[in-house]
Amino acid sequence: MVEKRKFRRVPLTAVVRAEAAGQPYSVEGRNISAGGMLVKTEKTLGEGAQLRLEFQLPGELLPVHAIGVVQHVLPGSFMGIRFLELTEADRRRIEAYVNAAGTDA
Repeated sequence: MVEKRKFRRVPLTAVVRAEAAGQPYSVEGRNISAGGMLVKTEKTLGEGAQLRLEFQLPGELLPVHAIGVVQHVLPGSFMGIRFLELTEADRRRIEAYVNAAGTDA
């Protein structure tokens, strides 16, 4: 099987405050890369749906703010979210977290 990912992913356990179509949406972060994150939710959205995301990286006080799009939906209520908008500072913080983590997810 050919690996399609452009970015290294690492585990992430985080409460993610999300909003989809102006409504609060509950998701939990499971892994992250500089390009996106995998989240678990009770109700998945369709591919192409956009979300506003806010979450904290472990050990950090400042939240990361991003706009993402549902790239794919996986069985078991998981969604792959690709970041569309992310400040350069937040992207660097995510990259530092990923680089400091030991194993791929």
